[in-house]
Amino acid sequence: MLPVYEALDFIKVMEGGSTFPWQVFVHVDNKPSPYVVKLYKTNHIEQNHTILKEVVCSRLADTFDISTPEPAFINFFGFLYQNFTR
Repeated sequence: MLPVYEALDFIKVMEGGSTFPWQVFVHVDNKPSPYVVKLYKTNHIEQNHTILKEVVCSRLADTFDISTPEPAFINFFGFLYQNFTR
């Protein structure tokens, strides 16, 4: 099971990549930690099993001792609610 972290703050949109990844701070072990978040359109998820591919590739990289970030789901609801409902 992948952990679910709460987004705390937006840092920037990163250059490159087809998903225009975001760099954000998330709450991990009671402290802010930077994370890179890939954002996918619904049709990519439904048609291409994109998230499954990301998780499988991450696990394969671990198997072959290739250093990769730990995958996680990032919940943006609280962050978006606090920052865009004023």
